[in-house]
Amino acid sequence: MHSCAALAAHHGASFADAACTVNGRTRQYVAASPDGMNSPARIPGTELWVETNQSAHSAVQVVHKLLSALGHAPGEFAVSFA
Repeated sequence: MHSCAALAAHHGASFADAACTVNGRTRQYVAASPDGMNSPARIPGTELWVETNQSAHSAVQVVHKLLSALGHAPGEFAVSFA
């Protein structure tokens, strides 16, 4: 959720177009409507919704797909534990 919000703030209007292309085999991960999502949450600062009912591994994969859709290299994202 926080990664989505940070990317949205950084990319502005272009975030929505790129983010709505991010999907899996059976579901949309980011969408303009929460319809069809199991556990949707609104991405802060946007009118978009993100599916939050997924494993930590899946969440990282979604962020990597977002980065790619926005023109970033996957290596620009890392998960760290404090």
